[in-house]
Amino acid sequence: MFKNPWPSSNRTTKTILLPDIAWIEIPTGEFLYGDNNEIRYLERFHISKYPITNSQYQTFVDDGGYDNKHWWKDLKMTRFKESEWPQPNRPKTDVNWYEAVAFTRWLSNRFDYEVMLPSEQQWERAARGTKGNKYPWGEFKAGYANIDDK
Repeated sequence: MFKNPWPSSNRTTKTILLPDIAWIEIPTGEFLYGDNNEIRYLERFHISKYPITNSQYQTFVDDGGYDNKHWWKDLKMTRFKESEWPQPNRPKTDVNWYEAVAFTRWLSNRFDYEVMLPSEQQWERAARGTKGNKYPWGEFKAGYANIDDK
């Protein structure tokens, strides 16, 4: 009879849950771009509604993604830094471009669809809407953004 050399009380199981990311669709169309409000056109794309949190980024680290050279191909591997605000639901800070790209490569593999950083135009389109607003909803409104309104 086989005897398990690792009693269940001594075993540890590590489950990696994929980060729950709220994606929003930015529709195809024209938008005003840059300080000169040039008319540009972009195809439909999706972008995360919120910044990536410490908890979401930690799944990449816990899954060994940060140390896996596969996700860093042609990138400069950097040293992991703790976030300036380490609470789980706060945005992950102190991430450079290389780390962000490695994270999106890992995430693409886990989600089985391509995830990438937004281009400058995509970022501006998502942030400013189609009319080149200072805020996506138009003018400043108290309580709509996490900013000091003084």
